Amino acid sequence: MTKTYVKVGNQKIDSSQVNLPSRDFRDAWVLNGDTIEVDLAKKNEILSDKVNKERRRRLEVGSVITVTGYGDIPVQGRDQDQITILALELSAKSMKDAGITTASIPFRDRDNGSHMLTPDQCLELMSKAKQHAQAIYVASWNLKDMAGIPKDYTNDKWWP
Repeated sequence: MTKTYVKVGNQKIDSSQVNLPSRDFRDAWVLNGDTIEVDLAKKNEILSDKVNKERRRRLEVGSVITVTGYGDIPVQGRDQDQITILALELSAKSMKDAGITTASIPFRDRDNGSHMLTPDQCLELMSKAKQHAQAIYVASWNLKDMAGIPKDYTNDKWWP
């Protein structure tokens, strides 16, 4: 008969000699006598990292934002998009201050569509995009602040 060993930390343990917990948190396993337990602090760290990955995924997926007098524009919230949002917002403010009201700000959306926006439309789009990204961040922080991060943390009920 072949023996199966389980690595816990730096130790190899005969799997027939211990009770094995869920493999979901294998990196949090610790050996306590003949029982492998899950270190709760390490489990929470693993879940927190998973919430961060879900937050990043949701930012990358983005959302569709309705701009007054224009229509729907799909946007993303990746790091480079957030930089672009801030730069376009600054440009739109400067143009508005200069009295420019024509559609003169180009914007390439999440789906690679081209748009020409007025400064007011651009300001509205950038403001709503920032609000959406902030809501995703707040949702992730709320999950991490719970006594225990729920198993269904990817469910839309936890996110905007």
